[in-house]
Amino acid sequence: MTTISHLNNSNNSNNGIFTVGSTGTVSVDFLYDGGQKKGEIAIFSLEGMENLEIGSTAFIQEATRRALSNSSSGYVVVRDEIDRARFTNLNDELAWEKDYNGGIYQGAPKFQMVAGTKFAMMLVTDTTVANIAQSSASSANNVLFSFGSLNPTTGQLSNQIADITGKGNTFGWEDINTLNSNLTDRDYNDMVVQVSGATATAPSVQDSIYSNRNWLNTNVGKELTQYANRPQFDTGTFIVDGTGQVQLDYLYDGGWYQGEVAVFSLKGMDKYQPGSLEFRQEAIARALSNSKQGHIFISDRTEGARFSQNNASWEDNFGAGNYQGVKSFQMNAGDEVAFMLVQNTTFEEVFNKPSVTSQWGKEVIFSTNQRQIVAVDNNGTIAFEDNNVSAGKGDKDFNDLIFQAKGLKSYNTASINTEINSGRDWRTSNSGQELLQYASRSTYTEGVFQVGETGQVTFDFLYDGGWYQGEMAVFSLAGMENYQAGSQAFIQEASRRALSNSKLGYVLSDDSSEGARFTEKMPWEDNFNSGNYRGITTFEMNPGDKFAFMFVPHTNAQAIKNANWLSKDSHMWQYGKLPLFSIPEANPNMAVGQMVDVDGNGTFAFEDIPTGSSTSDRDYNDFVFQIKGAKGIAQSIDNFSNSDRDWRTTTVGQQLLEYTNRAIFDEGVFLANQTGQVKVDFLYDGGDYHQGELGIFSLRGMDMYEIGSTAFMTEAVRRATSNNSDGYVVAQDPVEGARFTDNSAILNWEPNFNNEQYRGEKIYQMQGGDTFGFVFAANGTLHDALTGQGAASNKLFFSMSAANLNETVQVAEFLTGDKGAVIGFEDVAIDSGSNRDYNDFVISLGGIKTVSLPTIQDVAIYNHNWTNTQIGTAITNYFNNATVE
Repeated sequence: MTTISHLNNSNNSNNGIFTVGSTGTVSVDFLYDGGQKKGEIAIFSLEGMENLEIGSTAFIQEATRRALSNSSSGYVVVRDEIDRARFTNLNDELAWEKDYNGGIYQGAPKFQMVAGTKFAMMLVTDTTVANIAQSSASSANNVLFSFGSLNPTTGQLSNQIADITGKGNTFGWEDINTLNSNLTDRDYNDMVVQVSGATATAPSVQDSIYSNRNWLNTNVGKELTQYANRPQFDTGTFIVDGTGQVQLDYLYDGGWYQGEVAVFSLKGMDKYQPGSLEFRQEAIARALSNSKQGHIFISDRTEGARFSQNNASWEDNFGAGNYQGVKSFQMNAGDEVAFMLVQNTTFEEVFNKPSVTSQWGKEVIFSTNQRQIVAVDNNGTIAFEDNNVSAGKGDKDFNDLIFQAKGLKSYNTASINTEINSGRDWRTSNSGQELLQYASRSTYTEGVFQVGETGQVTFDFLYDGGWYQGEMAVFSLAGMENYQAGSQAFIQEASRRALSNSKLGYVLSDDSSEGARFTEKMPWEDNFNSGNYRGITTFEMNPGDKFAFMFVPHTNAQAIKNANWLSKDSHMWQYGKLPLFSIPEANPNMAVGQMVDVDGNGTFAFEDIPTGSSTSDRDYNDFVFQIKGAKGIAQSIDNFSNSDRDWRTTTVGQQLLEYTNRAIFDEGVFLANQTGQVKVDFLYDGGDYHQGELGIFSLRGMDMYEIGSTAFMTEAVRRATSNNSDGYVVAQDPVEGARFTDNSAILNWEPNFNNEQYRGEKIYQMQGGDTFGFVFAANGTLHDALTGQGAASNKLFFSMSAANLNETVQVAEFLTGDKGAVIGFEDVAIDSGSNRDYNDFVISLGGIKTVSLPTIQDVAIYNHNWTNTQIGTAITNYFNNATVE
């Protein structure tokens, strides 16, 4: 008989048994779901189970009893049916398996065990721990343990888990009994978890895995490993939610220091020792980048907090400057981030002069320091002490810097209740109460749309995959903060607005009487589409207004308005009678993922059953639509969809996505291929101006702006200068030259303008399948052309004629084919003295297709057509001999 005692006393150190650390707190982070089977992982204490026979009915029954106790004896820690893993095989890199990930990522929830005790993990497959507990006999094939599967004949154990990092905290499971060698694929990725607060030993994944199943060499494997090896902090870290949008609101300044506060990504910071100079400098570099790597969001000496009235009798009011409102920016969804402050200087000074931190009042302090920040409430309100608490310097009033963060979630930040100096609790003051009331207002993490500058919003009903027959509506969010999201009053007011058929709201679609654009059925369900497709409809709201969607699955908005008993806590969702919202806070259990972003191009999909319910099939085809003229934030469908019901892979799904990603302009635009890699080669410089700049910018979401307006141009330049997948500056006339030069006066109407060194072909990473345009400044930088600075000749032009004054054609095509295209630019408006030779910038593009560009031969003045000269021939030969990749 093999028992836990035998394992503890054996020479096998890789026994898969965990020892709880000194705090007693254990967290489990579900990292990867590579198993087709849906089950649960539980942890259970081994104290008192030492002499039970491993795998016996008594052992299994006691293990499940402990796991279900939800106490220090055990917990169910992962429910595969509803929990999503952090990392997903979205690019099908693992040829031997599909993407099985679904549900909602829960982060790294904590569980309290007894310090120093031992526990094991249990994986049950294709069932639940509760079902196993109720069974009188359990199969060894669907109840597996971290210490391995026992061979009853030999008494030997075959490992079910493998150590991925060698640190005793990240393990991959096999969900089939590894004694059945003919059934298991031994890739050890069926469920991957990272454990904090406890360690165990197990065979390494390299020693356990089949060589042709080594998924750690893939991109998703490398990303997971990098995450698992990151510096792990006990406190003060946050996870960016699936929208990637972070909002920060500076609420109170109770600190004497006048410094700065920043947020930075921890991804890749495993290269640096926390607390080291290298760690600090890299963190500051990320903050200074003003990118998805980090942002400075409070500059205390120049800006004020929202609340300026002193909330502390023990200190002066230190607020100064004007409140700048809620700041919003993008970070990478799923990234782990931390905050830092610098006391009485700037991050730039510390970065340039690292030794300055040795001076009084110029210390850099991180949120990951023990007891340095606290959670004020459950609404994302955070308080930062501006003196080093660990060094005994802080007064622990936790009002030095108070801000509210949306789009971030922390699993390891202490509550203010356990840390604050009770004699300096600012929350009891009148101004403190006012701040807390403001922080608890109805705010929404996602699912909010902002109307573009035209006020015209279009709606296109694309697919009806839901059995229910209901209505889709929009309602303005102006003043809705006065209602508790999801309450009876909230639902009735939203319905009233939707029924007003005014700028307050509209009923957009009645599923019972109208059909969607695409009608082909999905393989897993019947065709629920009925009625005629109405086409694209337009509704009007006030420019800049914010609105949300309300989906009434199996009734109508009028009935909802009259239902005085209805709230998000009602069980009427079971009958399709409860409205579901794009904003999670208004849904049952505040469930996220009720509405998801399908393609980042205005296409969204609703589930018609609350996603918090196990009866939701999460196919996200119940109501699919596209919205233009407004911009909304929702999490990606990739974060929630049922991999077995991914309609995007079907024929009709592909047709739908091709339709939704059509260009918003019908000319002058470019379509990147699926790699997203755009190759740019500066071939000829025939422009008299010497300071021009050429950029590309994504057209995703540009329907928010009136074409050619100041807002349109501002956003185009912002994207082109962002140096990320939104856009790039691809050619700069003052500092780079073209490949070909007219040294022989072949073009008799102009001299040679090519002066600087040729830099060769350059590659820029856009999003695969993205549509983009060109913006160029004739005689200066893009920014100067936008703001009117510099030379009067520095005008801003676009490849889309519709965006130019008088719709002038400033870009034309010379060559096109499988290798891409060669295009030429005219840097003077063609109706204002242009020589119309279209050679002021000539570039080749690879990895793209053009959309409706005129040819240079059609638009150039007859005696300036350089395409049939030696210059044109040289460019043609060069282009035709280029290698297609």
